Amino acid sequence: MPELELSNKNIAQAEIHELEKAYSFKNKEKVLNFINQHPSLMPLLIEAPGKIVKYFADTPLSLEVQFDPEIADLITLLVWIETKLEPEEALAKLDQLDEEWWLDASDPLHDTILMV
Repeated sequence: MPELELSNKNIAQAEIHELEKAYSFKNKEKVLNFINQHPSLMPLLIEAPGKIVKYFADTPLSLEVQFDPEIADLITLLVWIETKLEPEEALAKLDQLDEEWWLDASDPLHDTILMV
């Protein structure tokens, strides 16, 4: 499994606070470390909750770093939309969000970030 260098010293406290207001973290140290290594994620992560709420109102969001066991060295930040909607409705809303914003907004970041 790939290793992440453990350091979040480059992320400003104000940015961390902004993320903490919008997301919960599944292993905060790994998430902040990953963002530190990929600072281009920060504007998208700050903007995303305001976009997501239009499709998934009052839905908790969380961030998690995932290591892909099938692709060596592929590490991705996942944005979890923790909805209680029925699967069909949730997928329809996710498809709409993808088409209207996410795919274009996240395109420059390639496989670095995924929304699920």
